Amino acid sequence: MTLKRSFTKVLILAALLVSFQNGAPVDKSVSPLEATSSPEDTTAFKPRPTPVTTTTEFNYTVTVDDPQNSLGADRDLILKNLQAACQDWGRYIYGKAPIRILVRINNDQARFSGASRTSVFLKTANGHNVFEDIAPYKLRTGKDPEPRLPDIYLDINVNFMRQAYWIDPQPETRTLPVPVGKVDLVTVFAHELGHALGFNGFLERSTGAVPAHNGISVFDSLMYETNLSGSPVFTGTKTLSAYGSKLPVTFFTFPDSRTNTYSIAGVNYVATLHPSQNLTHYGRYTASNESEKSLQGLMGGAWLFRADQGLRIRVSNLDAAVLCDIGVPCR
Repeated sequence: MTLKRSFTKVLILAALLVSFQNGAPVDKSVSPLEATSSPEDTTAFKPRPTPVTTTTEFNYTVTVDDPQNSLGADRDLILKNLQAACQDWGRYIYGKAPIRILVRINNDQARFSGASRTSVFLKTANGHNVFEDIAPYKLRTGKDPEPRLPDIYLDINVNFMRQAYWIDPQPETRTLPVPVGKVDLVTVFAHELGHALGFNGFLERSTGAVPAHNGISVFDSLMYETNLSGSPVFTGTKTLSAYGSKLPVTFFTFPDSRTNTYSIAGVNYVATLHPSQNLTHYGRYTASNESEKSLQGLMGGAWLFRADQGLRIRVSNLDAAVLCDIGVPCR
């Protein structure tokens, strides 16, 4: 896999979709067979024509559903932070069709979330029905089965954002220091885009069991030892090359959150471990010899904070390798 830096074509659609505020997100906990859009979705979301794309860039559009103007005066800067996150991924991935991202304000959820709107049946493997999220499917094939609907939902809790995250005033350079105790917003957006692009699954979070509908994601299909007594690892070939061994997948067996401390290159860090992160992130955080690549990676299941500065993480070749293994085109 040759990694090259490229420029990403961006079209920010500055729209306030009041009519779309009743559109319902896909609950990724339900069967992929049931993961369909609501009637409101099919009529309310009418994106502008997307730009003509090539097969060498990560192209996308962004639309904002913010009828109450909750983003306020920071709106344009927040979108620039999102643009920087897309460009960070665009250093590694590309696609055969542009992705439509819908940003929604949702102050009822705990933090931020990112997900593909739905998934499509891909194949049967080892007795399971494997489903591919719509965003990687579209990047891989160029097919757009529902051109009037978004491909990715990014849901934002504005109150939590202003409390815990730092809106980078210069996201195009990402060189300003992040305030102590904060996470830079570009990092958060990039992480949630990673979930929407394929770090996602249907396995039961606390046990690793395949759900009753027998559907699993492509990410799920490349793991093994996902049962409660096992140590799940991701086994994609490009990931093996990037990581140097099988990539440990986050799987905490304790029932609630715990705090761990770490020392890396003489610097002390602290991280909060929570089983809600199981099986859709990498990093075990309990082995003394675990690589810094997973301990400090963007798609890790626990972020390591240090006492003297805030947190900024960039997309790495490890993050990209996982997406390559699930089918996203990579450079």
